[in-house]
Amino acid sequence: MARQHLLYFIVGLQRKTAVILILLLSISSVLFFVTPLYGQSRKNVTAEELINLTNQSRADFNLAPLYQNFQLTQAAKNKANDLIKKNYFSHNSPDGKTFSQWVKEVDYQYAIVGENLAMGFSSSEAVVKAWLKSAQHRQNILNPRYNQIGIYVKKGKLEDQNTFVVVQYFGAPYPPIMILSENLLFYQRNNRQNYPVAV
Repeated sequence: MARQHLLYFIVGLQRKTAVILILLLSISSVLFFVTPLYGQSRKNVTAEELINLTNQSRADFNLAPLYQNFQLTQAAKNKANDLIKKNYFSHNSPDGKTFSQWVKEVDYQYAIVGENLAMGFSSSEAVVKAWLKSAQHRQNILNPRYNQIGIYVKKGKLEDQNTFVVVQYFGAPYPPIMILSENLLFYQRNNRQNYPVAV
């Protein structure tokens, strides 16, 4: 009888311990599975989110949305790769290449072009908030003359830290008639020297 009582007593302790353990395991399981999922969604910077947030900011000021342009995206990708490869963070590269040269290299004929850069942020929301607090970056985002956008996000090591690097290009292409007239002007100016027409 004492043995049964003793067994019952031990089993009772085990049940309490088991309940506590199950409770702790349940809580830690929830934290283990929810935190990484929450953390991953919040600690991620994506081009798609940046475009959406940029367009939301423009909509707040009754501005037309920007449409993604392949050439501007390619220029942003080339610039982001160069930032990581050469380990710098600036609108101009160490060898003096300006941001507009990246755009020209992909043959984007523009009337106006702009660039925003970001690094060290853990979410797309944080990037856009920071840009909107900076007068020059905000001016790019809210410029009514822009109608196209290209963004590239690259994860890599820059200035001795693993980070996301963001390159955002804004543009408004020349209308085809302006490109034609610019070529004619170039030809007329240089016709006496018989230069080929090329811009």
